[in-house]
Amino acid sequence: MVAGATLWTFGGKQPDEYRAVAKFLSFLLQPRVQARWHQRTGCQPLTPAACGLTRKAGFYRGHPGDEIALRQLASKAPPDSRACAMERRNEMLRQFESTHRAAR
Repeated sequence: MVAGATLWTFGGKQPDEYRAVAKFLSFLLQPRVQARWHQRTGCQPLTPAACGLTRKAGFYRGHPGDEIALRQLASKAPPDSRACAMERRNEMLRQFESTHRAAR
């Protein structure tokens, strides 16, 4: 998912730069770092371990909405965005046709 908290690595760099990027990403993916980031920013954690650490720390008792969001995200697969777009397009077309027929 591309969002505001996205990190990118571009091509054309030296091997030592890619090693540094890998080390940094490994740091960010540590459960304790993910848990802290989640608790301070509201961004969703990337690992179940980070969720567990956050729960163990009692964070969700004071922020139940954050846990609800995690449960909802984990409960089902995201909708197919193409199907959603097609349904919206079809609904707009039905409304247009209905309005056009009424105007005749």
